[in-house]
Amino acid sequence: MSADILSQAINLRQKGEFSESRKFLFSLSESGEYKGPAYLNIAWSLDNEGAEREALKYYLLSLEEQLSERDKFEAIFGVACTYRCLGDLHKADAVFRQLRREYPEATQVLPFHALCLSSLGKKDDAIRLLFELLLESTSSDAIRAYSKTLSAYVDAEYPEKDLRIESTEVRSNP
Repeated sequence: MSADILSQAINLRQKGEFSESRKFLFSLSESGEYKGPAYLNIAWSLDNEGAEREALKYYLLSLEEQLSERDKFEAIFGVACTYRCLGDLHKADAVFRQLRREYPEATQVLPFHALCLSSLGKKDDAIRLLFELLLESTSSDAIRAYSKTLSAYVDAEYPEKDLRIESTEVRSNP
């Protein structure tokens, strides 16, 4: 029954019926098994309405609950993006670095991290990230033909910086 309620709430959110969706989600947030996914979907719903500050609270609450690995990634990604939107750029940068370390295959993180780095005045780091993403993910034969040369130019022009995780790290329960 709870899975049906969650599914119905997600469908409502996807249709733009955010308030109605949250009514279902808040009822689920009281049950143990669905608490984490309910909080995550509440956060998304609030984000969709532009209520980032309130959404952040629910992203963080979801990380205190049981989540699938995919939902855990989405919650941490939501935290990073929300910090960036709220202007808390140093926290956002630290969480983006955490995501890149824990989920290196998640290339969707890179453009958002580049935006954050650019806002922090780290334009060279942002450009390097975007070049790396382009060179690793392009399907263009024309670009791939020059990938070695371009990589050498990127390395010379934008030396790789230290990517250590800073003090802010989002924690979640296993």
